[in-house]
Amino acid sequence: MRNKRDLSWYIKWTASAFVIAAVICRSLLLDPIFDILFSIAGTSGWFVVGWLWRDAAVMTLNGVLSATLAFGVLNYFSIL
Repeated sequence: MRNKRDLSWYIKWTASAFVIAAVICRSLLLDPIFDILFSIAGTSGWFVVGWLWRDAAVMTLNGVLSATLAFGVLNYFSIL
C-alpha cells in the first residue's frame, strides 16, 4: 500500500479539486474557458499521478484528455 502522504497524494487531491471546479463552472454555465482551464489542470495532474504510479491506463486517459482540452483552448482563442 502506498504511503498516503507521498507526493502523489497531494497531486491527486489537488487535481481532483481542479476537476470538481471545472464541473462546477460547467454546471453554472460560466465562460467555457474556466471549465477548460480547470479541466486541463486536473487532467494534467492526474497524468502525473499515473506516471508516478506507473499506471498506463491513468496516463493514457488523462494524457488524451489534456491534449484534447489544450486544442479546446486554442480553438477558444481562435488560434486553430
